[in-house]
Amino acid sequence: MDIETINRWLGAMAFLISIITAVGVWIGAPGKKVAAGLEKVWDGLKGHDRRIQAVENKIEHLPTGKDFAELQLGVAEVKGDVERVEETLGMVKHIVQRVDDFLRANK
Repeated sequence: MDIETINRWLGAMAFLISIITAVGVWIGAPGKKVAAGLEKVWDGLKGHDRRIQAVENKIEHLPTGKDFAELQLGVAEVKGDVERVEETLGMVKHIVQRVDDFLRANK
């Protein structure tokens, strides 16, 4: 092999390498755009994940239907107790009124 043949083969190989590199860059360029877009989407998902976690934490501490039912029963019991106290106070008022009338009449 002489120098000219080697030079031609090196030139052809350099040409093929440059074509392969150009094709690789051309094919890889959209992948970089997609990777940047995916990174934006991933950051958005992280933000949503944090917000969802915050809502879940708040929901954990909210009362359940069972809690509301117990509260309703408790309020009904208190209402009944208040009604009995009102009846008793009505009787006490009546007794106090009779004692007051008696004391005013017997001055």
